[in-house]
Amino acid sequence: EWGDSERRQEQGARDYCLEHGLTLSEKTFADRGISGWKGANRKEALGDLLKILKAGDYLLIEDNDRLSREDPLTAMNLLHSIVFNGATIVITRDGSIITKENFFSLSIFLPNIIKGALANEENEKKADRLKKTWITRRLKMAQGKYVGGTLPFWIQKQEDGTLTRIEERANVVKRIFDLSYNGMGTRAILRRLNDEKVPSFRSTKQWANYGILYLLDNPAVYGAIKPHIMENKQRHETGDEIANYYPAVITKERFLAVRNKI
Repeated sequence: EWGDSERRQEQGARDYCLEHGLTLSEKTFADRGISGWKGANRKEALGDLLKILKAGDYLLIEDNDRLSREDPLTAMNLLHSIVFNGATIVITRDGSIITKENFFSLSIFLPNIIKGALANEENEKKADRLKKTWITRRLKMAQGKYVGGTLPFWIQKQEDGTLTRIEERANVVKRIFDLSYNGMGTRAILRRLNDEKVPSFRSTKQWANYGILYLLDNPAVYGAIKPHIMENKQRHETGDEIANYYPAVITKERFLAVRNKI
C-alpha cells in the first residue's frame, strides 16, 4: 500500500494476459503486509486462492518471492503441488513458465530452487538486523530514553525528548484505580464517568468498557513498559518489562492490589 507494488504486479498480469490471449480473473486476492517467510500468507489470501485454483488455470506471479520466502525445499514443494494439480505458473518478470511437464528440467528446477534460497536468505538477514536493532532500542529504553511509538493518552513528549504527565488526564487514571480498589466494577466505573461527562481523551466521546479494562491492566500507569514487536499483525511481547520508562501515575503496589481485587 505504501509503494507501487500492487499496481505494478496487476499491470504485469494484465499485460501478459493481453499478449497471450488469456482472461484475467476479476476476483482479487491481496496479502498486504503478510510475510511469506514463515508461510503466514498460506493462511490468508494466498490460501484462499490456492483453494479455488484448478487444472487448466494460470497462476501469474511477478517473481518466486511473491509466492513464498520459506526455505527452498518448502517453497519448491508449494510450486510442485500447484503444477501437479494441473495449473500453470507464469513468472511475469521474465516470462518463464512452470508446468507439470517441465518442473524437473534443469532449466526450470535449478533457477527456482536458487531463487527460493536467495529469497529465504534475504529474510533471514532482515530478521537478524531487526533483532540487533531491537536490542539497541531496548538498551535505550532501559536507560529511560523514549524511542518512539504511541504514547499513553496521559503522557506527552516535551521538546527536549522527555516524557511528562498531563495532570488532568493522569488524575482520571488515578481515580479509575481508586474506584476499582474500593470495589466498583468496570461497568459501574464507566457509567459514573459518562454520567459526569468525564472526557475519554480518545476518538470516542464516551468511555467504553474496554477502555477501563485496558487501563486496569496497563503497566504504563506505574511507569513500566512491556516491549513488543508486531509480527504478521500480531503483538508479541519480547522480554521482561522495563521500569521507570514513563512518569508513573500510581505505584506498582497499588496496581497489583487492584489486579488482585479484580
